[in-house]
Amino acid sequence: VGLIKTPFSTAVDSWAQKWLDSNRVAGMAVAFSQKGGKKMLHKATYGFADKEAQRPFSGDDTYQIASLTKVVVAVALLQLVEEGKVALEDPVSKYVEEFKSLKGVLGADGKLTPLKREPTLLDTMRHTTGMAPYFFIPKLADGRDNPFAAEMGAVLRAPTTKDFAKMLADIPFVHQPGEYIDYALSVDLAGYVIEVVTGMPLSEYFQKSIFAPLGMKSTCFTSKKTEDILKRRVKSYTANIEAWIADPAKYLSDDFEGERMRPARPDEDWVLLPPVFCSGGAGLMSTVDDYMKFGECLLMKGALPDGSGRRILQESSFMMMTKDHTSSICKNVPPTYAINGTGSDMEHKAFGIGVCVDKGSLGGGFFEWGGYTSAVWWVDPRRELVAISFTQLMNSIVYPFRSELKEIVEKYVPENLNSKL
Repeated sequence: VGLIKTPFSTAVDSWAQKWLDSNRVAGMAVAFSQKGGKKMLHKATYGFADKEAQRPFSGDDTYQIASLTKVVVAVALLQLVEEGKVALEDPVSKYVEEFKSLKGVLGADGKLTPLKREPTLLDTMRHTTGMAPYFFIPKLADGRDNPFAAEMGAVLRAPTTKDFAKMLADIPFVHQPGEYIDYALSVDLAGYVIEVVTGMPLSEYFQKSIFAPLGMKSTCFTSKKTEDILKRRVKSYTANIEAWIADPAKYLSDDFEGERMRPARPDEDWVLLPPVFCSGGAGLMSTVDDYMKFGECLLMKGALPDGSGRRILQESSFMMMTKDHTSSICKNVPPTYAINGTGSDMEHKAFGIGVCVDKGSLGGGFFEWGGYTSAVWWVDPRRELVAISFTQLMNSIVYPFRSELKEIVEKYVPENLNSKL
């Protein structure tokens, strides 16, 4: 993109090349923007969009951004709070009929006990509903085996969001609402609530209220992808998760001689086999430029970065979104896989609304999220910075992309103590 080389950009180049040379990624895109898009610190692509075809990156490549979809749902839900159409304290059952007759909580003894209270919309966005976690997460927050992994996988094959909600309501909870953080399908449930309240498919509401105002022209649900979006997509790969599970230290070492990555099979690739419905938890495809616009808007506390004064979110809502909503009530800290935070110190983290924040945050501080495809994203107001790294590699918990990039930023990009952001 014609940027002048700096010690920071040189360090990022070296970091990316290390991962390419070790044959652990086929390619990646990395970008760092400052001051609401007024300054691009670094933007580059490395390797191939499709290694086997030797297809280079084009600059407008599309990625399956997986759980970064959740941040968009958070903004959408808070828009409805601003309009008085929902309240975060509302029980889910106010909008989802099936949640009026939940089965209860399955205890360690195999017995069901009644819910002490109903899960709320806030619970859905901070992952404290009490529902069992995703199908690929083997353990509950309290250490028990995930008893409903298969059921949670089946739910994602529901034909509509209404069917999804009905299937989800039929599965017993594993904890009382508000007691534990379990990374579950709750944000998909919040997405369905948005559909119920607005009378619009989630894809249409996103387009009208977020994507169009921000000029995010290449962002859509995977289930709604066009031929153009599909043609520009970066090929999906997967790490050798079996080798990593067997011996993480050996797999991560330089002398590991087995397969380090491979192209994802069709049944593993959410671009080729996505949920049929618009998944609020992991359904979006986007580009680096599009998601950077979204991040820059949140850096500006909900204001469009163009200086027009228009907003997609009021500052008070932004502060609510980036506030610690879990550390004072939950018995566990956020799990690292929620932000593909390998190497991250989660003891000092908490969940806000759709984002991970610093423990004790009153809002407006550092916040971040990630995606199953090793999508890394964070917003650092003290450095007036938005960071993105997309590489389309599953599974996101294997490599310390996030923590290593943070170390580079902390070394080369000073905080602006006079920042008004």
